[in-house]
Amino acid sequence: MALIEDENSSEDERAVAETALESIERAIETITERPPVLPEELRPTVGAFLVLGPDGAPRLHQTLYVEPVQEPEAVTESDIGDEVPASPARSVGLSQRLTDELAIQRRDILAVHVAAYPDFALDLAIFLMVDRKPGHGVERYGSSLSARAPQEPVIGFKTPEAAATLARIEAEQALDRSWTMLETASARFDAFRALGADERAAWLGHAVASTLEASVLGAGASGCDFHDHLGQLLGIDVAAWWRPTAANFFDKVTKPVMFDALAEIDGPALAARYGNAKKSDLAAACEKICAGDFIGEVGTKHLARGWLPTAMRFTPAKAAEAAPESTPALDGTSMSEADAGDGEDNAVDREAA
Repeated sequence: MALIEDENSSEDERAVAETALESIERAIETITERPPVLPEELRPTVGAFLVLGPDGAPRLHQTLYVEPVQEPEAVTESDIGDEVPASPARSVGLSQRLTDELAIQRRDILAVHVAAYPDFALDLAIFLMVDRKPGHGVERYGSSLSARAPQEPVIGFKTPEAAATLARIEAEQALDRSWTMLETASARFDAFRALGADERAAWLGHAVASTLEASVLGAGASGCDFHDHLGQLLGIDVAAWWRPTAANFFDKVTKPVMFDALAEIDGPALAARYGNAKKSDLAAACEKICAGDFIGEVGTKHLARGWLPTAMRFTPAKAAEAAPESTPALDGTSMSEADAGDGEDNAVDREAA
């Protein structure tokens, strides 16, 4: 290179130097670009990438890749009696295929023992469902079991003052989280199993409840017959947890739906009483009536305090099919629809309501 770049070098000297340089470059290419020769025992552990070129044609990438094998650390006399370090991911000298076959057989042995101890399996199931959360790193659990929260049908919808929402928050805050702060999954699992039976059961209820999807009574994408069945088995009294108000229901339905609700509570006469009411006044009146805040018979007030739109009920399938079509429900009716009678300024008689 010095002869080529030296201005005082003759043409003959530069030509000889360039020829020598080309010879060296060809020798380097011969060394670096020759096909690799792999011993037979390494072939099962080596792979390459098939890539698409600019023209869309597949080409085999020349570089070969192998998963690095972590060599076990040497054991010194001071290590004798101490905890043995974890074994490497794959034993030296084993092919990937053999490693996978051994993994399946080892898993089956573990599975037989887990299945033989239901109490242990239940603890493991609860732990796997509730321990997968941000902050616990990327440690592998070795199980596909999880309790993922479903995608809500309405993004960002919150009910911070609802009785059920407050009860769920209270139950979650009461969970014993002493085990969740430990570093590894193994340490957390051991600490979780050390909890009392009631504490572990509370985590189970929390995990399963967190997977439930949103549903309403009836057919269609939002309906779920199995949820209706669960509600019946649990004897759920929805009216004790949720009451229809102007904000959560009546403002979002049409006037005919509100009239049907009043008629279901106390017949056509109650509905006719508000025939000329503005929609906002009618919604407010329906809220008061469903809270039992009106002058009426004891039986009527009892019906009013227990009235629910069909969508919120847990009713057996046959009873739901027999329900009249006019029963109020979350039918998605547009609220931009003009309501007859809204132009009148007649106010609802609050005393009568």
